[in-house]
Amino acid sequence: MIDWEKRYAHNMKQYDGYAIGKTFSYLSDPDIISLAGGLPSPDVFQTSAFRAASEKILSDDIAAVMQYSAIPGEQALLDAVIGFLKRDDIHLDKHNLLITTSGQQGLDLAGRLFINPGDIVLVDRPTFAGALTAFRMENPRFMGVDIAPDGTDTQGLEKIIVRQLSCPVDDN
Repeated sequence: MIDWEKRYAHNMKQYDGYAIGKTFSYLSDPDIISLAGGLPSPDVFQTSAFRAASEKILSDDIAAVMQYSAIPGEQALLDAVIGFLKRDDIHLDKHNLLITTSGQQGLDLAGRLFINPGDIVLVDRPTFAGALTAFRMENPRFMGVDIAPDGTDTQGLEKIIVRQLSCPVDDN
């Protein structure tokens, strides 16, 4: 029998699952109203509009709905987002747009692209747990600053940045 754990990447050996996903397991109790996972109340779901849109697309073009889509995403969705942003004078094309299934997926992709092991990631305290979870896979060092009454403590963040630039830690 093959011992697959020996073949896992080093950072995956430490991985114990997404904390937010574990939290969701407690949400099956209808008496719990949790704000932990950012779940909206089902009372705000526009079920009739969603049902009508689903029925229309399934009756008009079920073959396309059931197929895989292009890797960059559905062109109609990309065009709709680009058109929507133009209303706010934001101009981009499909090469400057990436649609993710969640904010945490976007953070995960950004972390994979920009964070190296040992890099410092500055965060507010408290911060979005999903960001910490997404970035943790890249093995950064987190440094936090307590938030100010009006939001991010930019002066506190600046102090950390100046301190790190004047006394960087060299892990090599």
